[in-house]
Amino acid sequence: MKPEIISTFYQKYSKIALINLSVVALIGVIMRYKIGFDFPYLDQKHLQHAHSHFAFGGWVTLGLYLFISHYLEQSGIYSKAIKKLIYIQLLLSCGMLISFATGGYSLLSIVLSTASVLVSYAYLYLFTGYRKIIHPEVPGYKWYLMALIFQAISSVGTFVLAYMMATHSFHQHTYLASVYFFLHFQYNGWFLFGIIGSTLYFFYSQFKVTVSDHRAFLLLSISVFPAFGLSILWMDLPAYLYLIVIAFVILQSIGIILLLLSFWNLKPIILPKLPPIVKWGSIFGGSAYGIKFAMQLASVIPALSHLAFGFRPVVIAYLHLVLLAATSVILLTLLLGQNWLKNNQWTISGFAVLLLGIFLNEAGLGAQGIASFDYIVIPGINLYLFAVSCLILLSLIIINLAQYIKTQSKS
Repeated sequence: MKPEIISTFYQKYSKIALINLSVVALIGVIMRYKIGFDFPYLDQKHLQHAHSHFAFGGWVTLGLYLFISHYLEQSGIYSKAIKKLIYIQLLLSCGMLISFATGGYSLLSIVLSTASVLVSYAYLYLFTGYRKIIHPEVPGYKWYLMALIFQAISSVGTFVLAYMMATHSFHQHTYLASVYFFLHFQYNGWFLFGIIGSTLYFFYSQFKVTVSDHRAFLLLSISVFPAFGLSILWMDLPAYLYLIVIAFVILQSIGIILLLLSFWNLKPIILPKLPPIVKWGSIFGGSAYGIKFAMQLASVIPALSHLAFGFRPVVIAYLHLVLLAATSVILLTLLLGQNWLKNNQWTISGFAVLLLGIFLNEAGLGAQGIASFDYIVIPGINLYLFAVSCLILLSLIIINLAQYIKTQSKS
């Protein structure tokens, strides 16, 4: 396959992924408006399901699938089946967006969600089938493999939730455990390992440098399952299980520190060559990940864990920190770094506004979360968060428009 054809495919689907992120932001604006103002159309709970499913499937998963596909091509593997799965994933995500927004957990939504899970299984199956012919010098394979495995594991939570919704057999503890199981293996498995693999691959594809990541990979991999215990401390785990959870959360933190130190050692080689937009996106997203792991480490203290999972504003702030400030910023930065999205003055302006909007959003959600500890309602907070969500949407509209403006790219 010709390089220009390959490039066109990834540019096309990166633009689609960017549009999908904008749709996620638009739903966020509508949800924020419904909280602060009268808007009887569309059910809030249905919008919430559409918002999360499309963010996961139509944005993050689509973006990571693109990186894994490109990684395979750089290893000499041109798979039509992989590209078909990317296309199918896009169609299913759009279907889930509409079905969840209009009907919540309906039969159609469950069928589409199940089909999306089957796509993830197929993607994992195809990827493992190429292991013997992948070029070993191209880094990222083990991270991508583990990411896809964790994505498949997370589907257990999806199936339990779908069963409960379909049969109307609601059990509070089972429901919460299933939600947190899904989120844990998505956030700390599929998303995290996929982002790390894509970052390592980006370093190699753009600068031909590799990172010493063996110890970090080992520590992070063995920690994912035990660290799930952090999400269910409210179930009053036995003391010995609690100690195991603490031990592996500490090991996970050490793994992240080792990986960051490896990245830091590449600073003299990479930093001078990075476009400013990639540099600032990396710093912002990396800092968000640092805060995420610091909060995760602190949550081994039972009192803090009960505060975190006992107050909805805190949970929402944390989820947005990981999905928006960390994962989405890094993923968008990598798409720009690969030149699959145009990097011109309009893009830079939109990206700067996006980072500002995300920062203001986290500040507002964080303040709301802290105030909720004393059951204090911050005056005007709903209007503030609505305005910030509009700012984020505006920034993404600017970045989208920048993809179709013929100006000289910034290096």
